Amino acid sequence: MRFLLGLIITLSLLTGLEAQVAQRDDRHSNLIEGPLVIVSDEAQLAKTSIAANATDLLKAHNYRRLDTFSDELRSDRRTFSNGEWPIKFFFSGLCDLGDTATNQEWEDRLQLLRDWFEQDADSISAQIAMARSLYNYGWKARGSGWASTVTPEGRRLLEERTTEARRILSAAESIQHHCPIFFSTRLKIALTDGTPREVYDQLFKEALKAFPNYSPFYMVRALHLLPRWHGKSGEWERFALESADHVGGEEGDILYAQIIWNMHDTRDGIQTPLPR
Repeated sequence: MRFLLGLIITLSLLTGLEAQVAQRDDRHSNLIEGPLVIVSDEAQLAKTSIAANATDLLKAHNYRRLDTFSDELRSDRRTFSNGEWPIKFFFSGLCDLGDTATNQEWEDRLQLLRDWFEQDADSISAQIAMARSLYNYGWKARGSGWASTVTPEGRRLLEERTTEARRILSAAESIQHHCPIFFSTRLKIALTDGTPREVYDQLFKEALKAFPNYSPFYMVRALHLLPRWHGKSGEWERFALESADHVGGEEGDILYAQIIWNMHDTRDGIQTPLPR
């Protein structure tokens, strides 16, 4: 029954049946007051607005405003139905060009980000954006297919770009910050760079300690526990169940539904999720 409730909650959140109606937020568009918010259309509008603003500032080399804009978004803890916070849309707009982007478009974007990164060495946002973009560009070279379909050149470029991304974030640890995307980027990199399981477990604990309410950490962790990555059969399902039970109550139900829905969108799909 609780599993069914989780799926119902997810569908309700995604279709807006449980969402609140918001007034337009002039700063970054259509975010809603309340602990759990946003129909999918509202989230897309916010994502488009924040991404466009961030990209325009980057192209204008307005680094001071990029930093203040990202600080404003970091302080906003309103949550979308997929668990994301507004700050995620800042970085996705700068760092994820999509599947259709050409290598030249990626190189142009990376040059803009490198200019910011080199001129604003104390900016945690610049460090994260540079690292996250390199990681994504590495996956552009690798492709999204199974390991057997990856070319030697694609594998080399992923490793090369991921190594640079990891080096940037390691150096950025000395910068005082409070950003969930720093941790989620570290977890994403550790998913693919051969980080030992015990080290990954510690990274996950550190992320949750810093941001216990940022549910996307659980999504990355669930992916890590897939058999094709670093887990065993049934492990991510148990993790979802245990995490939801630890959070407890309605928030635990919502977290469980978010994890299940996110895993449903992977090509692995859902096998037999444990009922709650």
